[in-house]
Amino acid sequence: MKKLRYLLKNPLSSLAVKAAIFGSFLALVKIGDFGLAPILFFLLSAGFLYSQPIFNSFALLSSFGVLTVLSLIGAKTIDGLFIFVIADIFFSFLFYLILGLKNLAFISRGQWYSALNLFLFYATFVIFFLSDRGGYFIPKSLVVFFAAFLLFREFVKFSAPEFKRRNLIAWVLALVIFEAVWAVSLLPLGFLNSANLMILPVFILSDLASRYVKGSLSRRAILVDVSIFILLMLTIFIASKWTV
Repeated sequence: MKKLRYLLKNPLSSLAVKAAIFGSFLALVKIGDFGLAPILFFLLSAGFLYSQPIFNSFALLSSFGVLTVLSLIGAKTIDGLFIFVIADIFFSFLFYLILGLKNLAFISRGQWYSALNLFLFYATFVIFFLSDRGGYFIPKSLVVFFAAFLLFREFVKFSAPEFKRRNLIAWVLALVIFEAVWAVSLLPLGFLNSANLMILPVFILSDLASRYVKGSLSRRAILVDVSIFILLMLTIFIASKWTV
């Protein structure tokens, strides 16, 4: 009991306990074969864990919403106990990051948030390409589009809270990602290499958008980002095993 009380009093340990509960309830959804009751219980529990304390709850609401939906879709999509356990731990870790950023428990919050944002994008792409590409392609690609919009809008707000045109930038960037997803879907790549390829434009666009809203975008920064993008894209293409 004393150890439990100590864990709950320690901010980071308390967040880890909440993240473990999040992962456990997600596992119950999987065990319960995605019945309505386990799903509702998971959603209500996740919402309660996120909102306590209520302070700063709106700051990362988009990340929390995207993670919650991704967790359910991922749990439904992933087959195999071992892979699901790895995914469940990963989703729990992302929930831990969201709680830590929301509750101001981390130093260098900007770097942690950038990592969280990229992880959420990567999880989105992995789940998208892991699922059957031929089934419900348009609805799934629209889910990617709206997830990208929410994540980009939150990213811009986090980077420059005073910037007013964040919705416009988020729509444009999300549209670019939407079109890129369609293009990559036509390539004979595995789901991991497809996700790796898709995370490149997210990384570059996020960096350029961050510089733009902060007023530090330059021609040199654009050339460096484009060069990095081309180099990494070629590396992925060379390392990929092409299948038809």
